[in-house]
Amino acid sequence: MSREAVYVFAFVTMTASTMFAQPDTSEAGRRLAGISAGIGVTMVLAHDIVDYVNFRYAPASKLDDFSSAAEFYGAGEAQVSEAWGIRIEYAYLLKSYSVPQPQGPDFIFSYGVHMPMAVAQRIFRGEGYDFKFGGGLGYAVAQFSEEGSFYLNDQYTSRGVGLKLTTEADTEFDEHLFGQIALDARKTFMTPFRRSDGTEMMIPVRNRPATMNFFSLGLKFGLMYYF
Repeated sequence: MSREAVYVFAFVTMTASTMFAQPDTSEAGRRLAGISAGIGVTMVLAHDIVDYVNFRYAPASKLDDFSSAAEFYGAGEAQVSEAWGIRIEYAYLLKSYSVPQPQGPDFIFSYGVHMPMAVAQRIFRGEGYDFKFGGGLGYAVAQFSEEGSFYLNDQYTSRGVGLKLTTEADTEFDEHLFGQIALDARKTFMTPFRRSDGTEMMIPVRNRPATMNFFSLGLKFGLMYYF
């Protein structure tokens, strides 16, 4: 079993037991729609990015396969039945690496991934809290840049689709405002990175183009406002 499959299995096992809980219907009809925003830390496994930097630039300290990245998100959601809702979200994943050079400036590598997505949610309402479990599908656009001295300033783009599983808990501050904490697992399937002229970003030794395919586990904190 691959490492990604082990992580997904652990994530699903941790949250699946909640699917058998009975929703609290005593407060049905309230908190039907809202908006949320927040920030989080995401552990990203992006093999191609790591291989590209390690094989092309041979840093003294090799980049780790798993690394942390910042993630920002905003979303709007609506309850469509007593126990189900739909969430439309936008998330932005941001990561950078710095590779020191013996002479001259450091090489800076960074990528940002735009991730709009639609998520179906199973909702469990309680007195002063909400719990949600769901999954979604969306589009992803990644931009990768490498900067060093005056002769190195390349930018590449990769596109594709993403899948996500998520579990979320909201805690009431007042009638409308809730604190939000969420865990998610995400997997993307992306095209090769290309410059604007069509040149692909090739991984030395591997002899193939790099993509923004990645697997991630994220922890997010935010605020939810119900109308």
